[in-house]
Amino acid sequence: MHAFLLKMSEEEEPNEQDKEWVNAVRELSYDMEDSIDDFMQGVDDKDNKPDGFLEKIKHSLRKLGKMKTRQRIGNEIQDLKKQIIDVGKRNQRYKGLLQDFQCDR
Repeated sequence: MHAFLLKMSEEEEPNEQDKEWVNAVRELSYDMEDSIDDFMQGVDDKDNKPDGFLEKIKHSLRKLGKMKTRQRIGNEIQDLKKQIIDVGKRNQRYKGLLQDFQCDR
């Protein structure tokens, strides 16, 4: 994504389709950064060995909460992956339609 955005930033006069694609890819990259930040905060593991019974229970509950956070973030990443694939397919489909349209003229 980064390489694509760099390449497109060098284009002097991109067409409207390319501008839309750049915007879609840029938005997805921001969403990915946010998910990665959430993930890094959610897995920040400072495991101290619990001493007593209550500490062990608290420790277990924290681990359970981290598992739920990891699962949520994993689902977000899977959703982003699907969106990225959809954006790429949509771009290829529209480029093909544009080329067909230009050939008919």
